[in-house]
Amino acid sequence: DKIDSRALIKEIVQATYENCKVLLGSELIKSSSEERSLLKNLGSWLGKLTIGRNHVLRARDIDPKSLIIEAYEKGLMIAVIPFTSKILEPSQSSLAYRPPNPWTMGILALLAEIYAMPNLKMNLKFDIEVLFKNLGVQIKDVTPTSLLRDRARVIEGNPDFSNKDIGPPQATTVAEDKSGVISALNQVELALEVTTPSHLGGHPHQISPYAAPAGALVEDEKLAAIGFSDQLPPAQGLLQPAASQSPFSMSQLPSSIPSLGVHVVVNSKLNNLGLQVHFQRVLPLAMDRAIKEIVPGIVQRSVSIATQTTKELVIKDYALESDESRIYTAAHLMVASLAGSLAHVTCKEPLRGSISSQLRSMLQHLNLSTEILEQAVQLVTNDNLDLGCAIIEQAATEKAVQTIDGG
Repeated sequence: DKIDSRALIKEIVQATYENCKVLLGSELIKSSSEERSLLKNLGSWLGKLTIGRNHVLRARDIDPKSLIIEAYEKGLMIAVIPFTSKILEPSQSSLAYRPPNPWTMGILALLAEIYAMPNLKMNLKFDIEVLFKNLGVQIKDVTPTSLLRDRARVIEGNPDFSNKDIGPPQATTVAEDKSGVISALNQVELALEVTTPSHLGGHPHQISPYAAPAGALVEDEKLAAIGFSDQLPPAQGLLQPAASQSPFSMSQLPSSIPSLGVHVVVNSKLNNLGLQVHFQRVLPLAMDRAIKEIVPGIVQRSVSIATQTTKELVIKDYALESDESRIYTAAHLMVASLAGSLAHVTCKEPLRGSISSQLRSMLQHLNLSTEILEQAVQLVTNDNLDLGCAIIEQAATEKAVQTIDGG
């Protein structure tokens, strides 16, 4: 902006379009979270360069609605919906694109149709909800399109949808055939509930290797001692480090935790082994305990690093900024993105191990060979890992914004 060079802006926008198209054409966006994260960041950048400046988003290069429809058919919504959501986010402050702009509302209506689809992965629901919230639009107030109703989509290996489809009659039949095993399973659950003070608690006598270190917040205390308040204008008070960071509380977990049973995925392949109903019963509890076992340390560490980094960068980059709202916006955006990404990367392997351990413990009384049980546990764990990571990422994001504000 300060250079005020139209030619430079034009080249930057063109390069952004080209890089977006390269990533959208890559097969890695379906399997690599790093590639998806890069695509998401490019979407945010492209949205700010175009919609955020009231400039046209060139449909011949990037057409969000067409991209989403194609992604639905090919099983790529896991990458495309976060990308298009980031492009649309600046619409809220745009004179031309803010709702109820017909172009913007058309895309939101398509997302509303996707949001209402059964078995949609929870991380995609999160992205859609966040976009609607940022744009100040209620999903229930948007009439969904019917553009996807008659379109076929990839079923095998589709990361956008869970393949959970257990009807009551099927569950009843399996329950009748395996009544003895289910009885044993009930005893396992009862024993776990008795040994755990809370139905959703962890193991009180075990020390998790992912617990937050006692000195994790020493850097914040050092910054407080330096006294940045003498160096900053009054508007930047939110960036002054607090003497201590409030510990993460289980009550700060996203509200989706109680409804885990609705979102967990139990692979239909397990039905051939008669295990589907058993995993369906114990998986929500196993997921809940696994998340709560590792989330305090993961969130605490991620938030501590993210807030420290954000404070230093925003202090440097906005030292001469007098607009308080811009400082707050920059700090919130950066700390949320950093904390969420750190938590996602950090929690993946610990969460995988914790979910597997919980499932093995709950199903150990089943009369199964070790090999079959292990294969089933690994299959279910892999199918639900992204769900757990999304919940932890959301918790870290919310805690980071609260912390940067001094809460």
